[in-house]
Amino acid sequence: MRIVAAIALTLFAAGALAQDASPTQDANKVYKWTDENGTVHFSPKPPENNKAEEVALRKGPAVVVPTGPTEEEMIAKRCKQHEENLALLADKEKTLTIGDGANKRELTAKERDDQLAIAKASLELCRLTKAAPTTP
Repeated sequence: MRIVAAIALTLFAAGALAQDASPTQDANKVYKWTDENGTVHFSPKPPENNKAEEVALRKGPAVVVPTGPTEEEMIAKRCKQHEENLALLADKEKTLTIGDGANKRELTAKERDDQLAIAKASLELCRLTKAAPTTP
């Protein structure tokens, strides 16, 4: 419950300070007081007719947002992989295998041709995607 109250206080204080802060007002102060009905209030300025205590604000940890590759970089990487696949499949001198461990076997000519067609289509699609303008 204390954590929820602390989060609520922080969010309220940030919102109240953003809305009510003036250049002359100290934006780093929050006041807490209890009204005649027992309701606790928080404000960036103390009430005129009530006793208030200044609340110490603590700065939270910095939030680091991890950044990854851009969409353009991911498309470029995918296109490069399609180009490498195409080159590998087009090299008839190269023996290609499929499967793993004891189940490994050489690709048949038909399988190689099918994969070659897929690689060509994939590369073409990738190039079209790369050339298409991206919308923000």
